[in-house]
This record gives sequence, structure tokens and C-alpha cells, in this order.
Amino acid sequence: MSTYAQIRLRRSVGLFAVALLLATDVLATGLFGGSERTLAVVRSIVLPGLPFLEWNWLYGIGAIITALAAIGAWLRWGIDWLPALVMTVCVGIAAFVMPLHHHASNEGTPHHVHDGAHHVEETVGLRADSTAPSSEPGGIVKGSHEFTVVLVVFALLAQLRLLFDRLPGSAWVKRRLPQALFFPAVDIARAAAIALIADSDRHAVSIALVDPRLRARVSRVNRWARFRFRGDPFRRAHAPLRAALSLAQLLDRAQLSDFRTDANSRLAGVPESEPTWVRPLDGMLTAFALQSLGETECVERWRSTLLTRFALSHGRRPAALHTPTMLSIGTATLWEHATTTALGRLAGWLDDADWQHLRRPCLGKAASGAKDPQTLRFVAAGKLWAALTNDVEALEILQRRNVGADSLARALEIVANRVCEPAVLR
Repeated sequence: MSTYAQIRLRRSVGLFAVALLLATDVLATGLFGGSERTLAVVRSIVLPGLPFLEWNWLYGIGAIITALAAIGAWLRWGIDWLPALVMTVCVGIAAFVMPLHHHASNEGTPHHVHDGAHHVEETVGLRADSTAPSSEPGGIVKGSHEFTVVLVVFALLAQLRLLFDRLPGSAWVKRRLPQALFFPAVDIARAAAIALIADSDRHAVSIALVDPRLRARVSRVNRWARFRFRGDPFRRAHAPLRAALSLAQLLDRAQLSDFRTDANSRLAGVPESEPTWVRPLDGMLTAFALQSLGETECVERWRSTLLTRFALSHGRRPAALHTPTMLSIGTATLWEHATTTALGRLAGWLDDADWQHLRRPCLGKAASGAKDPQTLRFVAAGKLWAALTNDVEALEILQRRNVGADSLARALEIVANRVCEPAVLR
């Protein structure tokens, strides 16, 4: 089967799954009726723990928080089995354990269920007619849930770490928390790869790449996401670190062979960032490493992925590609969008269309005076874009801004300075 046919098949399966989820979301509103047990099961599929709120609010909140944490672990580290497990447990509880509040007959109904039903009726201001026939359907409490609420929750959670970094005393808290929670392993790998693309001192970059905490993070993801406890931890996924190690010539012969094989076996042309996910910046850095190894077929496949799965739409590009379904999700942050496309433009794989959308917000960020890492990286990527497009006016404005101590921003600035030199091939 050709690569195109495989991608089309996976996308068809993914789109069917999305359509099924949306249909389930509609059924969860109770618009088409259904027994209380059925609605509880359906709502547990849409958002695990949602029907528990009518049973016990502590159980409901606990289940919802667990479900959100499981989905967050899947989105960040590729632990896809965890949300499936949480949903299965919640569906099982809703189907077999959770007591119902309404029954057609009172015979054989436990006393605590009567109490729950009476409480619900008092809460919503309903009174049952004692003379009504028992065969009449009870007043089923219908609830509605929109899937967009879940997306809003994730959008808020994504900003928590940035907000935490701005709070007074956050540095003191970080020093007393386990270092693994805040060790920027991915950023270190990305910064090293970009520095090597700029032909920086390989020895200095190699010092950062041999940090044992980088390998520990890889092993930790392998254990939790795929239950891999033995063997070479670099056999699959972990694209940014493997790309940096390849550019630094720190992969041994077996690891380099695995890197090539992994890239050739992927529909996107590059290994995954984490299991089931390809991030556009990681894919771009990996493509540079593969190009240096002469893997032209993989590079061409990545270029096709970049132009189709990560296509520019309304001034934005997707944040990630889910490889089992080949569906793109989310919206890339401004700095990742700018960095990815600037490197693509440097390699000659993209045109100047992205800079037309990024120029104004980049200049605005440069004038804002903010010093968070995302702003500094966006400004540094803007310098590279301005240098590549000979945008003298924007370059003069951006050069006034110091990118600070952020290693990734400094690496981008080095690339921009090299582009400004006449000897650099564009």
C-alpha cells in the first residue's frame, strides 16, 4: 500500500472516530431520550465522572480531575492507555455501580436511593403526585454537556504553568519540588539541535546533551507510555533528542541505524516526538538531521507532511499530528510556529507566507518588554525571519531587543546572525 493510501485510510478511521464522539456528545444531552442508566453511561464516555455529580459530588469531581489529568498525560507524554483506562472504569461504575435516582416502581428500591431521589426533587422544585399511576415515566433530570467545555478546560490548564512562573515565590517552590517536574529536557534538546544547525561549537553543545537527566526522561516516558523497561531507550520516538544527538554525532552505529529505520517506517517521514505524537518543530529539527545523513526520501515525506498535515490556515499552523489517525490538532504557539517555519524557510522548504502573518504580532511582542521564554523565543525567531526575507525595517526593531538567557532563543539568534553574514547560503 502506498504512503498516500495509508494516510488516507488512517484519516478515514480518525474522522469516523471524531464523528462518533460528536454523536455521543449529542446523545449525552438527553435530547433523544433514553433511560437514566443509558444516559449515565454515555456521559461517562464524553467526560468520565460527569454523571457522578448527581450521585456524589466528591466522586464526580475526583473522577473528572483524574480524567483531565489522564488526557493531559496522553497529550504531553503519549500515555494513551491511561485515559482509556479511566473511561472504562467510569463507564463500568456508571453501568453497574452508580445508584439511580428514579424508578418506575418503588418495590425493592433501596432506602438510600429514595433519599437521593427525594433530595433531587426538592432541589429542582418538583413534587411527585402520589396519585399518579406507577407506570408513568418519572421526571428524569436531563443534563447537557458540550464538548467545547472540555476544550476550554484544557486551554486554561495549558496556561497554569506560565501563570505560576509569574507568581512571587515560584522560584522558591520550584527549588523544593522534584527536579524532574521542571527539568526542560525537550527545550534543551531543541536548543542544542538549533545551535548545531548554526554550526556552533560541537563540543560545547555535546556537554549539554550528555546530561544523564535527558536519558532519564526518555526512559521514564518509555516506562509509562509503552511499558518498556529494557533495551536501548532511543529505539522509538524522542525525536528532538535523537535529532540533536545525530547532529552532534553522539549516536553509536546501532542507534544511528535505528534512527534511520524509524524515520523510514513513519508516514510523516520523521520519528515521533512522544509515542503517537509528532510536533512540528521536532519534525523540522529531525528533518535537518536526516538531511545531513542523506535520507532524502524521508525529508521529502516530511516536506509533504509539513505542507498538508501542518498546512498554514488563517495565519496559524497545527500544534501536533496524531500519527495513528494522521489528524492534526490544536494551534501551535506563536514562537513554535515562527521557529518551525523560519527553519523551514532556511532549508528552502517553505516560502515567505508565514512571515506575513507573524510579522505584526512579533513586532508587538518585541515592544511589549515581556521577558517570559515564549516571548524571547518569538522575538529570536522573528529575527531569523526578518534576516531570511531581508526585512530591514523589522530587523532593526527586533535587534534592539535582547533575547536574554534562554538557551533556545540564543540558539535562534545565532542562526539569524549567521544568515545576516554574506557567506551563509540561504
